[in-house]
Amino acid sequence: AHPLAAKEPHFPPKAKRKEVVLVREAALVLRDGKKVLLGRRPPDAPRWANMWELPRGELLPGEELDAAAVRIAEGLLGLSVTAGDEVAITLTAVGVVRTGGRLRSNYYPAWEWVDPKQADEFPMGTPQRKLLAEVARAGGQKRLF
Repeated sequence: AHPLAAKEPHFPPKAKRKEVVLVREAALVLRDGKKVLLGRRPPDAPRWANMWELPRGELLPGEELDAAAVRIAEGLLGLSVTAGDEVAITLTAVGVVRTGGRLRSNYYPAWEWVDPKQADEFPMGTPQRKLLAEVARAGGQKRLF
């Protein structure tokens, strides 16, 4: 018999499972006619660098979606908005209507007004694609600018 055959097999210890952290986020569906606003994530973003997405942010503990949408639009885009209809997949998007402000962001280095049906032309994650497919089915609103 082989000298190692009598030894116990050695298996590495199981890796400790990472704790799952639930993060609640809301995306904004800001329309200009049939187009929606997409932002390109910064090149140094910890996740999805340079990918395009509907503007989004985390909800504060206990915060309602409508309140979060208004806060996120002001903080991320510099816009005053009112919240409208919701579209949800694994990420919930709140349709918003601009009521004031000038579009600006310290986070997104680029913006594009995009027909949701043409989202395939932009590199983005699956949740964003699914949201835009739902947005495309929902239709448009009057021109904002």
